[in-house]
Amino acid sequence: MNHERFVQILDAYGACPAHWPDGERAAAALLLAAPDTIGMTAQEMLLRAAALDAELDSYTLALPDEDFLRQIESSAVVPVVVPIPPPQVPPRPQRSRGLHIDWLTPRHWFSGGRLIGVGLLSAGVIGLATGLATISLLAPAGMGASVTTTTDEPVYGGTVFGSTSSDWSDQ
Repeated sequence: MNHERFVQILDAYGACPAHWPDGERAAAALLLAAPDTIGMTAQEMLLRAAALDAELDSYTLALPDEDFLRQIESSAVVPVVVPIPPPQVPPRPQRSRGLHIDWLTPRHWFSGGRLIGVGLLSAGVIGLATGLATISLLAPAGMGASVTTTTDEPVYGGTVFGSTSSDWSDQ
């Protein structure tokens, strides 16, 4: 242990060796027992720290007056907590029981027989769209159609994008 570390221990923990860290207590005792001038300086620092500890221990703090405490408590601002009521949800209107069916609610669309009808309708629409797309893509060009090929124009032969003999201008 060096002199600077011993001063740090005295400043932080005071002159009582019981308050010093366990790992450095033995090293500080060896420094205090050193026979040369370093040991004497360490003993002087220990005496000064003991005098400071005694002076600090002589001070006592008086408890505050009860009237003063009440005055502080009465001047304190206490936040007022106002409970926020939960939002009011308007009641749902009563539906008339009878032939009226609310078609916008999903339970009517997906219930029983309607589900089968919706499925069949969807299958029919998809089948129609697939058939039209197939026919339009695979239909041959008109009879006697001449397919011209140039380097700038791609050939679309038997598709709807292919060139036909009629441009419909004579109609």
